[in-house]
Amino acid sequence: MADNKAFQRKANIALVMQSIRINKNISRIDISRELGLDRSTITNIVSKLIDNGVLLELADVEAISKGGRKPVLLGINRNFGQVLGLEIGDSFYKATLLSIDGSTIWNKCGEFNSSSVNDAVQIIYKDLEQDIKMNEIPLLGIGVGIPGQVNTVKNRVLKTDICLKNQETIENFMNMPVIIDNDSNCCAWGILEDFKQEALQNFLYTRIDIDSKINSGSSSNIGFGIVVNGEVYYGSNFSSGEIISSMVDGIKSTDTDEINAYMERLVERLSIFVAFLNPSHIFLGGEFVKYQSTLNSIFKDSSMKDRCKLAYTTRPQFDVSFGAASMFIERLFKVPVLDSTGKSLLSWEIVLERIKKIL
Repeated sequence: MADNKAFQRKANIALVMQSIRINKNISRIDISRELGLDRSTITNIVSKLIDNGVLLELADVEAISKGGRKPVLLGINRNFGQVLGLEIGDSFYKATLLSIDGSTIWNKCGEFNSSSVNDAVQIIYKDLEQDIKMNEIPLLGIGVGIPGQVNTVKNRVLKTDICLKNQETIENFMNMPVIIDNDSNCCAWGILEDFKQEALQNFLYTRIDIDSKINSGSSSNIGFGIVVNGEVYYGSNFSSGEIISSMVDGIKSTDTDEINAYMERLVERLSIFVAFLNPSHIFLGGEFVKYQSTLNSIFKDSSMKDRCKLAYTTRPQFDVSFGAASMFIERLFKVPVLDSTGKSLLSWEIVLERIKKIL
């Protein structure tokens, strides 16, 4: 019973925070109505979050100007904390620092030398430490994206094709939560963050790295992230996107004719998945963004043109690192996911406990 109450408390905090995040400025009464929770429950949660600096009380300027009673609205304190997102590849990293409200503070690139994700996180953090501490806002945690298969419940790398250990469990760093996911899934989390107000429910995300792969003598790889009913879909063994990827071959040349032919094959394969997944959007990122004109032309002549919208990400170089940070934020604001032992990797209580230790 105690465990159930503890989980319900964590879930209620996440629901309240998500309501404030989506609605931006909202009153306690409106939160109670939206969530169907008692006002006393909302009051207790909000009071704790205000005391810990997560929330701010705001005045409704419009109501005041009309001479009405001054309502107390709630908003997230964007200076409460920040989140670091990392894309970890073969000896390189890309990093994005986000405010807790999802706004980008900076993007950085660098190199590292390690075959362990845990060691890589420590090396990269030391490389970025001064930049992270520059604005004197606490770092709440780190999200990591890598190419490969990741068990997101156990926070473990299952299989990756780059020079990183398989079957490595990702650990907390400096008492700070570190969570990991497949790079394309991270990008799907980034789309959810970008469109949180619109609450997109069903879409595909795909990205490709053409030039660097071919220049290194290997075929380019394509990655997919799938979102169904507003949730990133992993499948029973965390390899849902890998199935689609295996049906779309890679590019072996930067020759224009080869790339155009590849784009035609890609759209043809995508039409199969659009037919049964019925997404509202297909988002293209990475180096697909460079070929918008070609892809738009092919898409207009395809069977998909009346079934879904084609869109492109606005930060292709940092899709993964932004998505990794977004994954951390999105999961923080959702009802916690429990592992087989009944524990969660991330919750507001975990974050608040860290803040108490460092302040």
